[in-house]
Amino acid sequence: VDPEVLIERGDKALHIGNFYHVEIVNSDDFDLFGRII
Repeated sequence: VDPEVLIERGDKALHIGNFYHVEIVNSDDFDLFGRII
């Protein structure tokens, strides 16, 4: 399992290395999907 969450970012610019508060909205067998809260 890799420690990644795929984030729906909309128009927001996200920066590699930063931490963000996200809500997990969906999952697949090996992936988590979230959105910024």
